[in-house]
Amino acid sequence: MNNLLQTALLILIAALTPTAKANPLPKTEKLLPTETILLVNAADFTKLKGQFQQTNLYKLYKDPAMAEFIDDAKEKWLNKIKQKQNKILTTIFEDKILPQGRISFALVHNKKAEKESEPMAFFLIQWGGEIDKIKLAADETVNKLIDKGAHKKQERFRDVEINTIIAAGERFGYGFSSPIHYCFIEDFLLGSEDIELLKFAIAHSQGAASPTLADQTNYHNCLEQITTFPDINLYLNLKEIYKILLRQRPDSKTAIESLGLDNLASLSGSVGIARGPQYTWQGNALLRINGEKKGICKMLEPESATFEPPAFIPSSFSSVSFWNLDINKAFNELTNILTSFSPQYASLLFTPIPLPPSAGRTTLELKKDFISHLGSQIVFASGVEENADASQPARTETLVAFSAANPQLLEKSLSLLHSNIIAPNNADAKRQLLGHTIYLIDLPAIPFLPMGKTPMATPENVTPLQFPKFAFTVTDTHFIFSTENVIEKAIRTINSSDDTSISSTKWLRDALSALPSVAGFSGVENTRTAMQTFWAMMKKSAEIAKNKDENAMKLGMTSTAGTFPKMMFSQDLFDTSKLPEFEKVKKYFGIFVDYIISQPEGYFGKFKILKPTTP
Repeated sequence: MNNLLQTALLILIAALTPTAKANPLPKTEKLLPTETILLVNAADFTKLKGQFQQTNLYKLYKDPAMAEFIDDAKEKWLNKIKQKQNKILTTIFEDKILPQGRISFALVHNKKAEKESEPMAFFLIQWGGEIDKIKLAADETVNKLIDKGAHKKQERFRDVEINTIIAAGERFGYGFSSPIHYCFIEDFLLGSEDIELLKFAIAHSQGAASPTLADQTNYHNCLEQITTFPDINLYLNLKEIYKILLRQRPDSKTAIESLGLDNLASLSGSVGIARGPQYTWQGNALLRINGEKKGICKMLEPESATFEPPAFIPSSFSSVSFWNLDINKAFNELTNILTSFSPQYASLLFTPIPLPPSAGRTTLELKKDFISHLGSQIVFASGVEENADASQPARTETLVAFSAANPQLLEKSLSLLHSNIIAPNNADAKRQLLGHTIYLIDLPAIPFLPMGKTPMATPENVTPLQFPKFAFTVTDTHFIFSTENVIEKAIRTINSSDDTSISSTKWLRDALSALPSVAGFSGVENTRTAMQTFWAMMKKSAEIAKNKDENAMKLGMTSTAGTFPKMMFSQDLFDTSKLPEFEKVKKYFGIFVDYIISQPEGYFGKFKILKPTTP
């Protein structure tokens, strides 16, 4: 469905003159059967578009500095549409005729889905006063498909004319299988891969009484808690997916129950756009669980605590996340999970690590010597490496830290592990810095093998991939793992008398004001800093493509800087060399915050994107 999702995104950002609101139809959940596993619904596209135009993403899109890049992409996209000779797409994107009311997309696992081994798609789009233009565009598109070998048939059901198009091949484009069935009811276009599913929707649009998704308790329990923002809603029926999996793979029942996934009920979410003076985007999500949490859900359950970034995170970092997880309890639950699979698996966690006679003791034990000395906090933080070479994009720096309940005993165990197992007989593998010991982990350099080649064949003149030198240290509060330069930076930040910690930054204080006082998981990110790095990567990828890096061609990719953007823009629609300098657009990027709270009925999460402040 990737092309379908891309189409939906482009519909969202296209320009449209507002028009009158059209006639209603029963809510989409009242048109779908109980076997529905996914429903995504936007209640009013015209209103949604108006709200989207208030966001900084839209303002970025309309900024004159972006015009060359946007206009080039638009032209390429319209050319692709014309080549497809699809009148519906031309009507939407070239004539700028967009939906005026509800848009819904669903996946249903009914009898046909069981037979085809894939869920059946259903869509509903409200066109309002433009419905006649869409009908004409649909007729023209169908006629062109017929000219290319497709077949069309019609039937009437409850006074509604259903059109069925059977493609010349096995599938249509945009992810849909063949045949596809569609009809018009008032100002709505309804379509599905399964004619029985479409007939079900038609019948219930006229008052049929059989059970629907709207009658499901599971559906209502979720939507009641997350529809604070009604702009876009999502519902994923995990309970139904579990039933489907058991029908297809009965032997998976024991594994699913051991992992504690059998009592997952549903995942639901809602997104609000430009609702309130402080935020451009907001969203809620609820993972609903029937009964007590168990297995993975219990193992990863955080305990609510205050978000307090540790003192070792430098002010140059742009994101930090705090996960308040009792590591000892999590380890015990992991042991229970493995035991339910096999006691032999669980016993591996307690297998002693043998030490040489010179170590002064015979073994180390994971639980006794490491886990028991850890606390109830895991920290993830990242930033951008300060790079003196302006011709090269900056690289991301990341660290992971675990709070230490007993840092002295933890470091003693880690020191034994390092000097006897990780780096034996290597006096240079550790050093002192400002009262802290840095333990180095030197991974060997290995050749980066090309894709599609014989595994043992190494291309000539290809430089082996050099791993960074990793390291760890133990402070008075945390065990920290990262690259050597980041560990150095963390230690210097702790010992600095200046305001070099991330806690001293204004953006973090602004972010903290948008978080609750306590949460199980909390995360904040300065998207302006993070986007600056990504922007440089995109421009660098264009430069590499232009220069035709021969070494990268042998490897089947561009480079570390260019790989991700090329994956993002795989249809050659975007010429990233036409992007403006980041300084011209950085004002559109603000702060992202999110958090998760454990509740009796499951896990509740929320995200917010704060309106940017002046750079």
